[in-house]
Amino acid sequence: MEVILNKEFESSMDEYDYDLVIIGGGAAGFAAATFASELGAKTALINGGLPLGGTCINVGCVPSKILIEMSNLYYYSQFPQYDSIKGRCACISEADFAKSVEEKNKMVEMLREQNYFKPAESMLNVEYLIGFATFKSANKISVGEKAYSSKYFLISTGSRPNIPLIDGLNAVKVLTTKEALNLSYIPKKLVVIGAGFSGLEIAQMFHHFGSEVVMIERLPQIAANFEPELANELIQALIEEGLDIKLEAEIQEITQKDKQIKISMKINGEIQEIIASDLLVTTGVKPNIEKLGLLNTKIKTDKRGFIIVNDYFQTAEENIYAAGDVVGKMPLETVAAKEGNKAVKNMLIGEKNIIDYDSIPSAIFTTPQAALVGIDEEEVMNRYQACSCRTITYNNIPKAQALKETKGMIKMVIHPETRQILGIQIVGRNATEIITEASIAIHQKMTIDDIIDVVHVFPTMSEGIKRVAQAFNRDVSVMACCVE
Repeated sequence: MEVILNKEFESSMDEYDYDLVIIGGGAAGFAAATFASELGAKTALINGGLPLGGTCINVGCVPSKILIEMSNLYYYSQFPQYDSIKGRCACISEADFAKSVEEKNKMVEMLREQNYFKPAESMLNVEYLIGFATFKSANKISVGEKAYSSKYFLISTGSRPNIPLIDGLNAVKVLTTKEALNLSYIPKKLVVIGAGFSGLEIAQMFHHFGSEVVMIERLPQIAANFEPELANELIQALIEEGLDIKLEAEIQEITQKDKQIKISMKINGEIQEIIASDLLVTTGVKPNIEKLGLLNTKIKTDKRGFIIVNDYFQTAEENIYAAGDVVGKMPLETVAAKEGNKAVKNMLIGEKNIIDYDSIPSAIFTTPQAALVGIDEEEVMNRYQACSCRTITYNNIPKAQALKETKGMIKMVIHPETRQILGIQIVGRNATEIITEASIAIHQKMTIDDIIDVVHVFPTMSEGIKRVAQAFNRDVSVMACCVE
């Protein structure tokens, strides 16, 4: 059924081939195409490289979460929380692992069909083109040998793994997250360079499948976006499980002989060497811009190559917008979709939509999980020259005690005068689910009193948000569970 929104939009078809050309079929591009279709704009969606859906559903967050869940089932069945339940041997064979990857691929194919290809077929006014677009001018592009014109453009070409400049790295076999999630074998000894979100997830995943895992991080803590006490809580849990994590490590050289990879690094002034069977690099991303022909436009990029846009996602060319990973704000599927939607509203109907990035949550799907939203204690101090914060452990959450899942903590920072919630960070069970309540609280500018006034289901892990809010008023370590 055709859906035409009640918005003021005038087509430019008399002058151009399209009202809007979207370059890139990931989350940002697809969200943009959906709204443009509903608006009635004649749109071309051009996609090359990964299948429709982009990084997240094809080679990123979706396939990784499937394999992470499988690895958790194998691993934790050996270590039940309750003394009365005996564990079982869950050693996984190469054949079992290959079957897990095969099942993951089938699930990804199904999810891609359900969430992208079928919705694409139902879009009116959207023409799907396969290929890579190159700008010839601000209003013209080429795709292969064909040329197209449009009044507006949205660049949503995404990003890909960044391979750092390390001596010898270009001469050895390197895995990115894409290859790691499609291996047919379990690495005997896996070295992971980079202890950010994806590095931590995949490192623990392979540890659960049976790999010996060493992580190398040049910074003094893992998960750099988290406050030190939260990052320390997570690293201690991972180390207790058996991961070897080396911090403040500067890699000097990487060499390979036969199937052995040698990593030489400096820690505290001393050279250490590690021999690995496989090497995974998770050191951030870089934008996909090389084929766009940006030199034929006024579009500017920053020193990392990400496209520079204003608050409304408009580039230096007033009719060309950009959204998603290619602008380098927050490399999340949810953010890309939000940016793509806002960009089209701004360009086609003249709105001035911006995004409140402070209320957007992000998460690490390790065990324990980690999640955060808003600003941290240091940023609150910088903004207001004062900060009020509280931290509770999972020992203060009755449901965590009942589940014997007391490793974890929640930290909340608030405005020192208004008591408005400004940031929440969580490490512990169900952190990736609990964080959404925190995101809503920040987005709606709620105070700790608003949270305390909300009745939460008992017993649940989400009570942790209410408990940390209550910690501003009383000592929750000696508080009964029924106290408001």
